[in-house]
Amino acid sequence: MNVLDPLELKYRNVCDTGLISEKKIDTNLLELSCLIGEFSDVYSVAKNNKELAALDYSSYGKRKLKKLDLALINKVIDFCNYKGVEILHKKQTGGMYLKTIFFLPHNYNKALKLMKLLWIPTHTISIINHKILIGLLLGYNHDNIIYYLDKNYNIKITCEDIKKADIILNNINVSYEELQKSINVVHSTSIKKL
Repeated sequence: MNVLDPLELKYRNVCDTGLISEKKIDTNLLELSCLIGEFSDVYSVAKNNKELAALDYSSYGKRKLKKLDLALINKVIDFCNYKGVEILHKKQTGGMYLKTIFFLPHNYNKALKLMKLLWIPTHTISIINHKILIGLLLGYNHDNIIYYLDKNYNIKITCEDIKKADIILNNINVSYEELQKSINVVHSTSIKKL
């Protein structure tokens, strides 16, 4: 079964590389966000414009999404399922909202790394590197990560700091079984409609 891209042509190549940025935000991205919210990131994963997307797809997060264009979101979900988008979901109420990671199968290991960084405390990675690693995994560019840390935390870093953090990222290894020992996470090869 062939599922057609449900979005208008003007929205098909917009990709959130960080809404906290010095650069002007694409008005098409803002419009798309008003229609389908953070699901625009999941769509970007399906289009292979982004490696990972993270949002709350728990019952609470789904209630928030249902306030948007539900029919369009469900069409986007059909498209994502057709393209093979999978999820890792942390089953827990409360806590931080990034409970679900969306990815294509070839980015499974990166999804595992992001889940570990988000939910399993570590004392071997500095807080600054921790934030950089999450930004890298979510596909934010170096300029955006630098700007975000400066604006939100008054932390000054350079591209060299990000390159060093990337080496740390490449050395992180985690398995699904290892995650299961620490958190209640499930892997699904499809996304349920709202």
